[in-house]
Amino acid sequence: MKPTIGNWYQEGRGKFEVILFNEDDGSIEIKDSDGTVDKMCIDEWDELAENGDIELIDEPVFDEEEDEEEEE
Repeated sequence: MKPTIGNWYQEGRGKFEVILFNEDDGSIEIKDSDGTVDKMCIDEWDELAENGDIELIDEPVFDEEEDEEEEE
């Protein structure tokens, strides 16, 4: 399974969205459900996919009211 920009996935670190995939150098940028941006390489992605440790999921629904209450 190749990473697809805009798709959401789940693995050990939680839920994340692929926001960039550079096929030339194999770099992938992901955004966690809390908004944190991180990077991984295609080799790491491929290993997770081969082991069945990553799965495509529906886009999570975030409750904006809960977010506002947590900030107060």
